[in-house]
Amino acid sequence: MALVKTDNSNKAGKRIATLIFVAILFIGFAFLNLVLFYNQSSAMSAGDGRYHSDVLTYLLIAQGDDVLYDCSYPLLFLTIRFGTHFFSVEKAAALSICFYNCLSLLVLTSIFYKRFIPGKIFVAFVYALAVHFASMFFLPKNLSAFLGITRRYIGVYSPSPWHNGTYFAARPFAILAFYKFSEIIEKKIDVKHWVDFALFGLFMFLSVLAKPSFALPMLVLCGITTLFMLIKDWKATIKGVILGIIVLVPTLVDLLYQYRDSFIKNTDKTGDGIAFGAFVSWNVTGVNIPLAIIFLSFFAIVVVLVFHKFDTVMRLSWGFFAISLLMYAFLYEKGERLFHQNFSWGYMQGAFILLSTSIVFLLKPLEHEKKRAEIVKKAITFLAFSAQVICGIIYFVYLFKGGDYYTF
Repeated sequence: MALVKTDNSNKAGKRIATLIFVAILFIGFAFLNLVLFYNQSSAMSAGDGRYHSDVLTYLLIAQGDDVLYDCSYPLLFLTIRFGTHFFSVEKAAALSICFYNCLSLLVLTSIFYKRFIPGKIFVAFVYALAVHFASMFFLPKNLSAFLGITRRYIGVYSPSPWHNGTYFAARPFAILAFYKFSEIIEKKIDVKHWVDFALFGLFMFLSVLAKPSFALPMLVLCGITTLFMLIKDWKATIKGVILGIIVLVPTLVDLLYQYRDSFIKNTDKTGDGIAFGAFVSWNVTGVNIPLAIIFLSFFAIVVVLVFHKFDTVMRLSWGFFAISLLMYAFLYEKGERLFHQNFSWGYMQGAFILLSTSIVFLLKPLEHEKKRAEIVKKAITFLAFSAQVICGIIYFVYLFKGGDYYTF
């Protein structure tokens, strides 16, 4: 009896120690985020030329000032405005963006822990943390330029674009929406799981309130996936499809409102609507596009080449990435907004989702009957993942010191 009590005490002590260590890492992540975002807010407000970011627009909107661009996705701006009751607008902006990015980390940790590695909170957190620091893969500048990538961020992009707060505001809800949709698909879109449908609709709506870039390709993925399931067995899925459409009505209405002027010439303050054309916007960056795609999805490509496996979540994430890539490749905003590359935000959301699902192959336990082969495969993919994380840390440190993403 005494041995059992001692064993339970040891387990409880280990759990407490693990949670404390996770809390310390989380506080460190939050602190680094807060310092970076505050430096961006202060520098852009003062106009000192460092810490280049999009935050100046957020500060102006939160203060009720007129801005050049139409930003009809209010979640981050409302959060900043609430924060100004207690702090300066610069501090409120930094705290708001930090809050949403920390929420994203907690959400992904929870998903890893509950769905893929139950009982291993430390491993789940560390991998989720690594995903949040991972960037595009890149090479030394001279070699990158030789290969047709003169700027290592512009045109290649990153799963974590540290200069754009609205992207971070949308990301926790994007993660929740994507993984909830994958659950619905795994359950054959059965209306018995109506709570999942309701939560999916809520997460989609919140993501649109933060930034529409995730919802656009996600809705296309929903349409294609459910159409395929209807064709396969329409009697078993028709009720689920109807329920899915119903829960997405708020998202669709908000998207129509946000894009109400997109196809009407000269209605936007700085643009002439949306047009179709192959790589028109992407070519503005002057990047080697095929290599840029490989660099952004480097780890995910290695996982596919090594494991040759696609479960439901992996197939959906590749579908989402492909759709977001095609939207960026063939849709563009005319006028001055052509240079803003706004369809690239959905592409970056797709890269983050794909990165997070590819990690699952590292989280799964080894198959004992194929242990040696599995170890080799995991070692190769771990090295590929580590490369993107190391690149991400280098990129983050560069920005943390005041570097400009535009010239990285």
